[in-house]
Amino acid sequence: MNNKGIDVTFVHQGIRQDDLAILEIIAKEQGIDFDWVQSLLKNFHEKKVKNPEIEEKEIAKLIEEHLQKINR
Repeated sequence: MNNKGIDVTFVHQGIRQDDLAILEIIAKEQGIDFDWVQSLLKNFHEKKVKNPEIEEKEIAKLIEEHLQKINR
């Protein structure tokens, strides 16, 4: 049985280490840079902690900023 407690990854990225491992596999299968995925998750989590009522347009802006990093 997996430990369902809060781990360090959850504190910093809002996602448990086990779930992050699954995302890493999916990212690699899809040819997406996993560091990019982690950066997006971390930045989203930081914004969500500061403002739990974050608006959809702010989330869209965050994603757009991260997508621009891929296209460089």
